Amino acid sequence: MLNNFVAVGRLVKDPELRKANNDTSICNIVIAIDNSLKEADGTRGTLFLDARTFGDKADNIVKYCHKGSKVAVGGSLNQREFIRQDGSKGKVIYLVIDDVEFLDPKPQEPKTEELPNDPLPWEGSADVQEPAKEEAQPKFDPYTGKPLKPKAKK
Repeated sequence: MLNNFVAVGRLVKDPELRKANNDTSICNIVIAIDNSLKEADGTRGTLFLDARTFGDKADNIVKYCHKGSKVAVGGSLNQREFIRQDGSKGKVIYLVIDDVEFLDPKPQEPKTEELPNDPLPWEGSADVQEPAKEEAQPKFDPYTGKPLKPKAKK
């Protein structure tokens, strides 16, 4: 038998991280996944899937994801049975994540605030040196992080 599940969705809330007794990271998330079938009124329903992962994947999800982050996950479905307070039996199906891909673009570095060009009271004084002009910073590809080549001027 094959138990393999792959889905793309968005986090419903911020990831929850906890540590096991052996200091292993455990991350629980809830992913909203659009149904592929349309309802009678033409809308698509949404499936809310509980998922968890362990170790480095758990740490990375907590570090790089937040409510609304788009992720692709792959893993296996598991089922846990429990007994409610009223004595009835219940079942929970959840995904154990083996692979995760972050689908949101990398955040760009915040821009530094430039100082106004207002003249300072000591400007023009002979003993004050002009600050050196900064060279233009190279721009980086937001997906690879590699510097972009400057465009040739016409």
